[in-house]
Amino acid sequence: LVVTKEDILTGMVGWFEVEMTFENWLSTAPDKPLTHWQQVFFPLPGVKAVRIGDKLRVRFDYSPAPEDHRGMLVELALSFEGSDGDIIQKYMMV
Repeated sequence: LVVTKEDILTGMVGWFEVEMTFENWLSTAPDKPLTHWQQVFFPLPGVKAVRIGDKLRVRFDYSPAPEDHRGMLVELALSFEGSDGDIIQKYMMV
């Protein structure tokens, strides 16, 4: 991602789209009709000042939660071009 506004980054927002059957999709994208599912906010452990043109690499990994069959573990990793180290945050979603 390339930053287009000077601001403070406090987290990332995510949503999903899944093909249920051929050409039948379920989406929680902001431009799609509302469902009982929602977008989700992934807060970061701190804040990060960003400037126009900063380049950000984002990686989401997920896996089933071992202690809750309805949940999932989500790991968000952010790396900024030219920065030392990544920001890695883990979440339990139910």
